[in-house]
Amino acid sequence: MDAQRTRAGHAGRRAWTTAALCVAASLAPGLIGCDNGNGKSQAADQAYGQGPLPPELRPQDRPPIPDVPVPVGFKEDEGRNRTLHTGVGRFVDHLYKGRKDKHAVVRFYKEQMPVSRWTYVTYMQTRGEHTLEFEKGAERCRIVVRKGDWLYPTYIDVRVWTVGRIDTPRRPNAKGD
Repeated sequence: MDAQRTRAGHAGRRAWTTAALCVAASLAPGLIGCDNGNGKSQAADQAYGQGPLPPELRPQDRPPIPDVPVPVGFKEDEGRNRTLHTGVGRFVDHLYKGRKDKHAVVRFYKEQMPVSRWTYVTYMQTRGEHTLEFEKGAERCRIVVRKGDWLYPTYIDVRVWTVGRIDTPRRPNAKGD
């Protein structure tokens, strides 16, 4: 009697193991990313700037800096941010924290900054930090996408400043000069 139960138990476990392996094999291509014909997976294409942005990476409707987009889901670190506006220029130093993939955020800025009329200038990646530079008129914008902390794994540093010498408007003196 015990031998029959043991054999029945092994047969039942074997059936469950076979079923689990079949399900795993059918899901594996979707989890890994299917080959898209060029020998790379779709996940690799998205991570390295080829292919569409994930739908969750869209610009916020009202970003803190009106002409610099910020991905939805990123929060402004108001305790660290600095902003200075003068009559002839501005200096902005903001930090945003979020949970999106760094490579996807880099692609977000490469695509979204030109929408706000910024011209792409340079890209550099060193020690896990991705630095993008853009310019618009007499202003420069540097965006650094880097590793954050355990709660917010991705940080975005945004700096905007006016470049070159800015001449302030001269007021006429009493002599009419």
